[in-house]
Amino acid sequence: MKNIEKQIVNIGLIGLGNIGTKVAEELLQNDKFNQIFNLKTVLVRDLEKYYNLALKNKKFNVGNRKIAFDLVDVPEKIIEDENIDVVIELIGGVEPASEYVKKSLIAGKHVITANKELISKQIDELLHLSNKYNSKIKFEASVGAGIPIIELILELSRQNQIRNIRGIINGTSNYILSKMSEDGSNFEDVLKEAQNLGFAESDPTNDVDGFDAKFKIAILGALAFKSEIPLESVYVDGIRGITNKDFEYAKELDLNIKLLAFAEKEGSTIFAKVHPILIPINDPMAKVDRNYNVIEIEGDLIGKLWIQGEGAGNNSTTSAVLGDLMSLFDSRQSDMLVLNQNLKIRTIDQDINKYYLRLVVVDQPGVLAQIAEIFSENKISIASVIQKDLYPDNQFVDLVIMTHSSIEKNIQDVVKSISLLKVVQQDPLLIRVQS
Repeated sequence: MKNIEKQIVNIGLIGLGNIGTKVAEELLQNDKFNQIFNLKTVLVRDLEKYYNLALKNKKFNVGNRKIAFDLVDVPEKIIEDENIDVVIELIGGVEPASEYVKKSLIAGKHVITANKELISKQIDELLHLSNKYNSKIKFEASVGAGIPIIELILELSRQNQIRNIRGIINGTSNYILSKMSEDGSNFEDVLKEAQNLGFAESDPTNDVDGFDAKFKIAILGALAFKSEIPLESVYVDGIRGITNKDFEYAKELDLNIKLLAFAEKEGSTIFAKVHPILIPINDPMAKVDRNYNVIEIEGDLIGKLWIQGEGAGNNSTTSAVLGDLMSLFDSRQSDMLVLNQNLKIRTIDQDINKYYLRLVVVDQPGVLAQIAEIFSENKISIASVIQKDLYPDNQFVDLVIMTHSSIEKNIQDVVKSISLLKVVQQDPLLIRVQS
């Protein structure tokens, strides 16, 4: 392990995108950091492109067409440099980030990363390498940007048995759902707006289909329960199928729609999932809007604890990265981090919820009776039905069915059977309802 008690700590930065640039600027210009840390080397893919960009950045320029750090396109110039103490990885994705991080840990360098996909997929292996080679790995920025949720979970887990975690942990999807709820905008229009504002990527798949939240809840659950949660075990359902009509119906029912992530522990069994859910409008989580994140942690001693803040953005993510950097000097965080439990993984099939089911059906006698029979065959009790004539040709109507509590497997069987009915015009939309 590199000696982090020396006067100046040399940094190797991998990636000079939006966040990498902001981190570099702070390391060079902020007196809180530049008295302790020296940004020695930065790895980029296109040397000429980034050299020219760096020259134009006044915060990087030291005059006479020179920049304040070595700019390289060969990773070994960071990984094999014995004078570099800490590697900050900010390129994202699994490869080549995984290779760079592992080699850095093996070389005895401390690693800081914001890479949620990498951590969620390889957390156990990376922690093993960290402990084996006595090098630390920090990844606060991988979940919640500037919200110190990982530090909080690690601290709470020292004296608490954490029972469950739930929260809004994707700012993009929350922004979209908030706007749809506020002004009745449709999904596609709000998505374009989020992209224009920089909240959503040009390819929004990870955000709107729930994969970003899936990566994050797998990390939080693993740390809380000290047991790896394989990504393939995390149930995920996104928000693409939700329309402004669903928000209208939700308001009639005094509910709001949010994309929530859950991690739960019961005995020796753990479970994680991500999906939209209808929650009462008086639930504080229903009022968390725009790109904000909120996470609720429940422990046996602490009870329920909330933490909330902006879950995305260059500044907040930079804050988390630099916080990890400073924490390398914190003797209180010297404990070895291991996932030493091997808990069983529960599937969603036995999950129990109430459900909202929206159908577009042919407007003719006997349709509701056909649908009700399918519910009865699968032992699901209907709580209420809303029928609305919303289609100009008067041939179709919306049916919104609210159920009493039932087993997930049974409602999935209902959806499959209903989808096969000739009177049903499009795939049913299923949303879980908070009990």
